[in-house]
Amino acid sequence: MNAIDPLFQKLIEKFGDDAEEKIAGKIEEMHGLITREAAIYLLAAENELIKDKVWKGSELREGLRSITMEGKVTRIFPSWKTEKGASRRFYLDDGVEMTAVLWANTTLLDTIAIGDTVKIRNGYFKEGELHLSKPSIEVMARATRCKINELKEGTFGNLEGTVKNKEENYYFVREGKQNVRNSFQFSDGVRESRVIGWGRDDTDALKNGDPIRIENGLMKNGELHLNYLSRVVKLDTCMKVGKIDSMEYAIGAGSGGEFIIGIAGQEFRAEKMLVLAALGLREIEGLCIEGMITLKKKEIIGKEVKFEADGE
Repeated sequence: MNAIDPLFQKLIEKFGDDAEEKIAGKIEEMHGLITREAAIYLLAAENELIKDKVWKGSELREGLRSITMEGKVTRIFPSWKTEKGASRRFYLDDGVEMTAVLWANTTLLDTIAIGDTVKIRNGYFKEGELHLSKPSIEVMARATRCKINELKEGTFGNLEGTVKNKEENYYFVREGKQNVRNSFQFSDGVRESRVIGWGRDDTDALKNGDPIRIENGLMKNGELHLNYLSRVVKLDTCMKVGKIDSMEYAIGAGSGGEFIIGIAGQEFRAEKMLVLAALGLREIEGLCIEGMITLKKKEIIGKEVKFEADGE
C-alpha cells in the first residue's frame, strides 16, 4: 500500500461511485498537468480529509521530524550569531513549556508578541528542544493589547504606544556589582506612565517619539516595570502586518517562476523558491505549482504576514 491509498479510500467513503469522476475532473481542471495521485491528494485536501497531527510537548521524542505544534509564546530571546548564521530562542507552552530554536527567518519573531498563540510547522526534536530550520509560524490568536489605565496593581499586560521622554541611565553599585536602571516616559495615546527596567539592552537604542510595544509589563506603584519575562520591541513604521488576500503563480517569470501575492489590497511579486520557503512548503513530485497553491490555499489565504506598505 502506498501513501495515497488511504486518501483514495476516504474519497470513496465521501463520494461513493462519483470518486473516479471527481479525480478525472480535477486532472482536467489542472489541464492535465498533474498525475492521478496528485489529483487524489488535492481532492482530499480540498475536502478537509487530510489533517496535520498536532503534537503535544509531552509526546515529543528524540529524532521526531515534521512536527506541528500549537502553544502560547511565553518568552522571546534576542538573536545570536552562530557558525550557521543567526539563531533565536523562544519558549512555547502547550501545557508543557519547552524551548524552541529558530535557525532561519529569525525576524519572524519580530511580528509575534509574548502571549500570542501560534501554530508551528516543520519542526524537529533534538536534545530536548524543538528546532526550526525551515520554519512556518502562524499566529492563531493575538495576545490582548491593553491601555495603561486598564492595568491593575500587580498585573501584567502588552501595550503599544510611544516613547515620550527617554531618561538618562542611572548607574549604581549593589553587593559589589555595577547595575544600571533604564527608564523613560511612555504614552499609549490616552495616558502616560514611567517605564522602569534594570540592566536592559532592548531600551538603550530607543529615542523620543519611537513607536514601541511593551510585552509583559508589570504595573507596580503606578509605574510599568520590566522584568526578565518582559520585552520591548521597536515597531517599524514602514512595515505593517496584513492578511494574504490572494496568491497566483506566473509560469516562466523570474527564476523558475514567481508568485503574485495580494496583501491588504496591495500586490507583491516574489520568486518561487523564496515564497515556498517562507510558507514552509516544498515541491511535491507529480504536482505542479498551481496544484500546490490549490492544495494550500485554505491555509495561505487569511494568513498574517509582515510587508512594506506603499508610500510609507
